[in-house]
Amino acid sequence: MSAAALLPLAAVLVANIGVPPPPPPTQPARPVNIIWDDDCGSDLDCIYSLEAIHRQASLGRIKLLALVLDSPNPYGAPVMQT
Repeated sequence: MSAAALLPLAAVLVANIGVPPPPPPTQPARPVNIIWDDDCGSDLDCIYSLEAIHRQASLGRIKLLALVLDSPNPYGAPVMQT
């Protein structure tokens, strides 16, 4: 790579020297209230979605108010309970 090809990159780097990063937010966003309704039947998508929901709740991004199961599958409730 030639020096002429690196000149625009060098100009951008030099122009950004001394520019401070933006400050972090002063207040965290309020958690979003969630009521999760899932069919939790014979497929695996509910396992992944429940993991994501609980992860967001543990990070304080959401407040999980309730889990709703609308499937006649007898194994659905134990999965939703864990």
